[in-house]
Amino acid sequence: MPNNFNPSTVAIVGAGPSGLAAAKYAREFGLSPVVFEKGSAVGGLWKGGTGIWSTMHSNISHYSCCFSDWPFKRATLSSEMFPTAPEVHHYLNTYVVEFQLGEFIKLNAEVTSISALSGGWQITWTEQGSSKNKAFDFVIICCGIFASPFVPSEFRGENVIHSSQFECPGRYQNKDVLVVGNAFSGAEISRAISDVASSVVNSVGTRCPYVIPRLVQHSKTPQDLHFYNRPIDAEPTQQLSEKEAWKKRHEMFQKYVGEDIYRALPDLLKPNQSVPAQVIICDGYYEKILAPTPKISIKPRTVSVVGDSQSGRVKVKFADSTEWECDTVICATGFELVLPFMDEKTKNILKYDPRDKFQPILTHETMLHPDLPNMALVGVYRGPFFAAIELQARWVCSIFSGILDPPSFDEMRSGLEKEKKIREHTPRPQFPHPDYVATVDGLASALKIHPGEKLAELNLQYTPVIPAQFQLTSKSNKVAADAKKIVEEVNTYLINLESVGASSFEPATVE
Repeated sequence: MPNNFNPSTVAIVGAGPSGLAAAKYAREFGLSPVVFEKGSAVGGLWKGGTGIWSTMHSNISHYSCCFSDWPFKRATLSSEMFPTAPEVHHYLNTYVVEFQLGEFIKLNAEVTSISALSGGWQITWTEQGSSKNKAFDFVIICCGIFASPFVPSEFRGENVIHSSQFECPGRYQNKDVLVVGNAFSGAEISRAISDVASSVVNSVGTRCPYVIPRLVQHSKTPQDLHFYNRPIDAEPTQQLSEKEAWKKRHEMFQKYVGEDIYRALPDLLKPNQSVPAQVIICDGYYEKILAPTPKISIKPRTVSVVGDSQSGRVKVKFADSTEWECDTVICATGFELVLPFMDEKTKNILKYDPRDKFQPILTHETMLHPDLPNMALVGVYRGPFFAAIELQARWVCSIFSGILDPPSFDEMRSGLEKEKKIREHTPRPQFPHPDYVATVDGLASALKIHPGEKLAELNLQYTPVIPAQFQLTSKSNKVAADAKKIVEEVNTYLINLESVGASSFEPATVE
C-alpha cells in the first residue's frame, strides 16, 4: 500500500491513548507520523478538565489500564491496584518519553479539514493563529467518541453543567445537587459528592444498570481480572437463545451485587429483566443509597430543568410529576461523536449519525471503510480498553506499512453489513461490541501474535486477558521476558488472594 516515497507519511488526529499508540506503531513499522492535538497536552480525557477529577480512580486494574509493553511502575501508584486519573495521565506522558514520540506531536494544533487527494489526504489545521496544510499518504482518526458533551435542549439555565465540566467533589460542599443519569459518570459523581453535599438526588432512566464494585465481593479480585477470560475449549458450549442469554447474565450480575443488596434496592434501580443487562463499576453507590440515613436519593427521569438567574436556584421536574429545587444540576447525559473536520461526502460514506450515541458511524471492525482508502479510525467506538486500542493501532499501521495485506473489498462490505445489523438491532445491548475477549483475540490473530500457545507453555493457573499477553510472542527477547513476568505476576497475585482467605476464585467469562 505505501507509495514510492519512503517513508510513507501518516497524519494522526488526537493525542489521547489511541493517538499515542498509533504514533508508536507508525514509527515502529517505518511510517512517518505527525500527531495533531488541539489541546495543550497529550492524554485525551485523562489530562483532566473533562469530567475526570484528581481523586478518581480507574475502574480497571493497572494490569489492564496500560499498553502491552509499558506497564505501570509500582512506585508511581498510590493505590495497590487502581491508578488515579493523574497517575494515568502521568503514565501516558512517560509512554511518550519512553518511545520518543514527543517530536512527532503538535500541540495546540486543531485539524479543521481532511480532504481526499489522489492516493492520500490533505490535512488542514490551525497552529499559532495561522492555517496550515500538508498532504499525507494516510490518516488515522483517534478523536474518540467523548468529544462533544450532550445535554438535552430542555435542560437550560445557570448552574446546569455537563459531567465533563465536573472538577472536584469539594465544590459541592453543603449544596443541593441533582445528578441526571446513573451510568458510569452519573453513579461515580453521585457517590463522590454524597459525603460533602447537603443533599444528592440521582435521576435515573428506565433501563438501570447493575452497579458492582471494583473488587468482586466474594473473591476480592479486580473486575477486569475476574471477567475477561478466554472460554475453556474443553467445556461444551451451551447454545442459548437470546432471551436465555439475557436471563443468565442478569442472574450472574445479581450474584455479584449480592442478593440482600439487590432485594433492598428501590424499584427504580432494579434493572429491567426483559432487556439485556447493563453493568457499571462504582464503589459504594448502593451503600450510599441504602444507608440508614441515605446519602443519595433516587428519582425517576428528569423531564425539565430551568435555572433561575435571580435566585441562583434550579427548578427541576421529574417523570412522576414531583418537583424539586436545587443549587446545581450535573447532566451525566453522555456524548456525541463530532467530526467537524470531515466533509459531508465522507460523513455520508460512514453513515454518520451524531444522534446515535451507540453506533454513530459504520466501519469494518470499527476501523476501515472500503470507500475510504488510506483512512482508518482507532478507538472511535463505545467501550475501548487499552489492549483493544493498541491492537487496533498495531493492525492499522501494519496494513499501512505493507506488513499485512488489508481486508478484501468483500470482507469489508461484509463487515459493514455486520455493523449495520448491530446499529439496527433492538433492544440494544450496553455496548455495540460487548465481547472484549473475542475482539482483542481476533485482532491478535490477524496480527499473528495470539498468545494461546505461549500461555499453554507457561501452564499457569490463572491467565485473565491483559495487554502484556500480546507481547509474549515479541521478537524482542527483553520485551517478551518482561511480558512473561507480568503474566506470571498476575497469576501469583490471584493465587495469593485465594490463599489469604478470599473465597475460591472462579474466573467468569462475559459474553
